[in-house]
Amino acid sequence: QDTVPYIDLAPIRQAGGSFLDSCSRNTRQQISRCRRLYEARGPVTLHRAETVEQAHALLEQLAVLHQATWQARGRPGAFANPFFMAFHHRLIERAHDEGRVDLLHIRCGEETIGCLYNFHQADSCLSYQSGFAYEEDNRMKPGLLCHALAAQHYLDAGLQRYSFLAGDSRYKRSLSNAGETLVSLTLG
Repeated sequence: QDTVPYIDLAPIRQAGGSFLDSCSRNTRQQISRCRRLYEARGPVTLHRAETVEQAHALLEQLAVLHQATWQARGRPGAFANPFFMAFHHRLIERAHDEGRVDLLHIRCGEETIGCLYNFHQADSCLSYQSGFAYEEDNRMKPGLLCHALAAQHYLDAGLQRYSFLAGDSRYKRSLSNAGETLVSLTLG
């Protein structure tokens, strides 16, 4: 059994606050400091791919960032297999215009901070894959900032949940306010 952390957006919306207001003091400070450091270089913006072509381009950019991070760790990364990339390009072709996939590009001026690849299921958004432009300065937390901006984006869009799916990571624990149990079953 694993815990699937998520952000329950409903109580944040009911309280009339922002996503950042709902975070712990420490998480709020980390996100705010990181954002200020990026904003010293230019405005921080979140752009959603509106067309299939934009979604394809963002997937390519996400894959480059993702692969660089995993290869620096001595691991192949999810996009090492050409079938994986081809599969997701086909998925974008079929699902983007139906609103089932969402690619987000977070920038500081013209500089990419990160890209998020998410799935929509009913009134929820599921964070599937990401790519971030990491820096040596550990105050720069591109993943934390990108997910915080995405959470606000989905809160503003009226969604009820932003799920981080399975797997334990510090950012998931820092940003989530709820969780559910994932039970895996293997049949032989």
